[in-house]
Amino acid sequence: MTLNTEIHTEVGVAHPLDPLSREEISRAASILKGGPAAAESFRFISIELREPEKALLRSGAATVREADAVLVNRAEGRSYEAIVDLDSGIVSKWTQLAAHIHPPFMLDEFAEGEESCRQNPEVQAALAKRGITDMSLVCFEPWSVGYFGEDDQ
Repeated sequence: MTLNTEIHTEVGVAHPLDPLSREEISRAASILKGGPAAAESFRFISIELREPEKALLRSGAATVREADAVLVNRAEGRSYEAIVDLDSGIVSKWTQLAAHIHPPFMLDEFAEGEESCRQNPEVQAALAKRGITDMSLVCFEPWSVGYFGEDDQ
């Protein structure tokens, strides 16, 4: 079996299942910023390779490099999934996720959550009842519990 990778040689892709290059990730972000994610309030959670269909790979036919992206619009508090066709430069799919679906936390959001707890008067009062008044000595761990299926809501 021979894989046709000629369409991707300009980005140095040796195999259709190679991870996205730095340039491809930047291209996907630029395409999204030039389209549905143009607002400054959008944050990119992830951009990764959208794997081609296995049957297409087995056939040896040319494949299209695509990226799957997950974004959050912090102004709306809504999450989105996108598919970006890196060869044509278009967003081929843009989906707003249901309100109860949240993507993974970003590192800076952990710090924001910790600071929010530290500044919260109710948290301060609850800790003061226990003799803790120096908030710099308190470690808040804002880990999410995850998603365990529809029955877990």
